[in-house]
Amino acid sequence: MSGTPRSEPDFRLPADAGAVAALVGGELESGDADARITALAMLHEAEPTDLSFVAVQAWAGRYAASRAGVVMASRGVQLPPRADGHHAPVIRVADADLGMARLLEAITPADEAPAAGVHAQALVDPTADVGDGVSIGPGCTVGPRVRLGDGCVLHAGSHVYADAVIGPGGTLWPGVVIRERTRIGARFLAHANVVIGGDGFGFRGDAGDDGRPIIRKVPHLGNVVIGDDVELGACTCVDKGKFGSTRIGNQTKIDNHVQVGHNVVIGDLVVISGCCAIAGSCVIGDGVMVGGATAFADHVTIGPGTKLAGGSQVMADVPAGVEWGGIPAQHFKDRIRQEVAVRKLPDLLKRLKRSGLEL
Repeated sequence: MSGTPRSEPDFRLPADAGAVAALVGGELESGDADARITALAMLHEAEPTDLSFVAVQAWAGRYAASRAGVVMASRGVQLPPRADGHHAPVIRVADADLGMARLLEAITPADEAPAAGVHAQALVDPTADVGDGVSIGPGCTVGPRVRLGDGCVLHAGSHVYADAVIGPGGTLWPGVVIRERTRIGARFLAHANVVIGGDGFGFRGDAGDDGRPIIRKVPHLGNVVIGDDVELGACTCVDKGKFGSTRIGNQTKIDNHVQVGHNVVIGDLVVISGCCAIAGSCVIGDGVMVGGATAFADHVTIGPGTKLAGGSQVMADVPAGVEWGGIPAQHFKDRIRQEVAVRKLPDLLKRLKRSGLEL
């Protein structure tokens, strides 16, 4: 990927079914290759000139009632006859979700960035090292000794503090704050109001000079280190380490409103859904997938390749490559056994009562 802002793609709608199939590396299984596509739509909203998709067999039933003019379907998905009798052209791909992602990437226009250069209402310290083609919008501040790689874009009201480094092709949407000494790799994307490098949540009970109890703040002197191709959703916060670094690996994607505590280590290719809370010093291995609103106790380790269901509360270490969930989080097989046992309990109590026994 280039370190400069993405240029306008060549592919545009309207197009025909054959052109879309070629773009996504699919095969036109049936129907007219010249069938016109003017827009993309969900199955229940699609009109006769729209393209929709069926990624898994569970969605196939919705296709029967759809009016979509063309459908992209994963290989192996069996499509039922349409209620309207129309035989829509079918584009077959290995994974229709990925196929649609490629199509969306091709037709999505480039983001509108501030003009290259420094806006008259921005403040850039003279010691900052600003790369080629950087855009710095109104109300931005760039602190002493900051390094911004080629093609970085700072939208209005973004702030980068002293000694921070952002690699080429980084984008900060409005209100993003990058605190001092943060190190960020190439092609970083932070959505609005992300805060990186704020103080960790560290407080201890103590006595003041007069002997009365106080809550004493624990200073945090570390930083945050982020790899290449990382994306952080709006209002996500990543705290700096107490000493040492909070780390996020390459290609990791984090959704909105996620809290990453001090000295957390997140590996490569991790996906974390919205509203998760990761307490200090947790370790999350490569390839982990975390469902929304999951909470982590401090100092737990999640093994590589694990999947955590949304709403889980992780109170202890989790092995690699498993599927866990629940409160507290545990292996799904154990959860299912417990659910079955709980559902059988009322009947068991009735039988005990009939037999003259009561718990």
